[in-house]
Amino acid sequence: MSLQAQCSGGSQVGSLQTPCNDQSNNVGAISYTKYIAVNVVKGVNYKFSNGSGITLYNDATNTQVAYTSGSSISYTSEFTGILRVYSCSFWWPQTITFEATNQGSNTEDNQSDCGADSWIGHMYKRMDSNASAPSNANAFTSYVGYFTESETFSENFGASQNCFATYSAGSNRINTYTEYFAVKFCNQSVRPKGAYIISAITADDGVRLSVDGTLVMNKWVQQSATTYSKILFEHSGNSQLLLEYYESAGQNQISFGTMTRVNNNLTSNISQVVCSGSSPSQIGGTNTLTTSPVSSTSGYSVSYQWQISTDNINFTNISGATSMNYTPTLSTNGTYYYRRIASVSYTNPGTIPIVANDISNVATVVYYNKPNGTFTGSTICEGESTAQLLFTSSAGIGPFSLVINGITYNNVTSGVPIQITAPTSTTIYNLTKITDSNGCVNP
Repeated sequence: MSLQAQCSGGSQVGSLQTPCNDQSNNVGAISYTKYIAVNVVKGVNYKFSNGSGITLYNDATNTQVAYTSGSSISYTSEFTGILRVYSCSFWWPQTITFEATNQGSNTEDNQSDCGADSWIGHMYKRMDSNASAPSNANAFTSYVGYFTESETFSENFGASQNCFATYSAGSNRINTYTEYFAVKFCNQSVRPKGAYIISAITADDGVRLSVDGTLVMNKWVQQSATTYSKILFEHSGNSQLLLEYYESAGQNQISFGTMTRVNNNLTSNISQVVCSGSSPSQIGGTNTLTTSPVSSTSGYSVSYQWQISTDNINFTNISGATSMNYTPTLSTNGTYYYRRIASVSYTNPGTIPIVANDISNVATVVYYNKPNGTFTGSTICEGESTAQLLFTSSAGIGPFSLVINGITYNNVTSGVPIQITAPTSTTIYNLTKITDSNGCVNP
């Protein structure tokens, strides 16, 4: 005869157990008032069997959460933490079998959490066991937990038929059996805005990539380890990257390579001061099509559009300015800002055409009118020792340098008389050259 009432207290047998999703494990020699400690995750369903009068306690609160007078009990955890499992047989030790069934779903953790320039991988146990691409319902219904990866990573989940460490609330509370599972990797990336190329993505089996909700690469197929190179996408400066992966049976592999921004830099004559009568120099930029990371792969195309702004905030397209380099045409005093948009086109794996725009750095051209003004002299009487010449500017930025009758007068301020030694006879003074503080010269 055995006692199958509820029991509690006692001491722990063995180490803390971490179930492997959809796999059974045993712990033996569980006598009356002794228990095994099992990690559990809120929302996940567990099955305990082969005992007598199985009683379950929340270890943190020391409260009973479930009991059966029989030999088997199914329990969906209402908390994340440690569960004490008793077999209340008074007469002989029991061997308790436990497993995290492929039912229910982790409700402790947020399946939408993303890494910051890194990945949070949300692990799911597939609802099917077919060696083919699963539907979203079969792939992403039974949420197990999460793990983390750096931005560039390669993961094989410890090979097939392994129990992979999976986390909940910061601890390894559950493991995932590495056959017929799926992962959603999320990366909230804050790289600079622009067009980027991923060096490679390798997968066995299926993989697909979305950026800000738009699918940019799709190989959601049953396949041996296959590498897809040079994947193009446009980054907003704060883009959410979602890398989805599934595995059936056999080899497990998913890797994500480096992300490199295309080369769209203005490199020559990016800071100019131009005076009227002279022309701005050509602003030069890199050849995006032939410069890494684009140059090593065929199939890309690049087009350009130059833009102009007077406040370095609001830019507008310049009609017809679609070459790699650009020479400004100016006639009005002011500061002008130029940038180049490189539109990179490519067909990503899964036959997905992508056009990604990249904005260059800014070139600045300051345009000044030639200095000009009026020039007058004073009337003096015989015997006076000084005279005055007066320059009043109508264009240009002072102070000015003036050449008068072959003599250079520096630091001349518009409207302020120039004191000179009075001539001994009537003299005509000719202003032959004006230079302003910007270096602009008339004539």
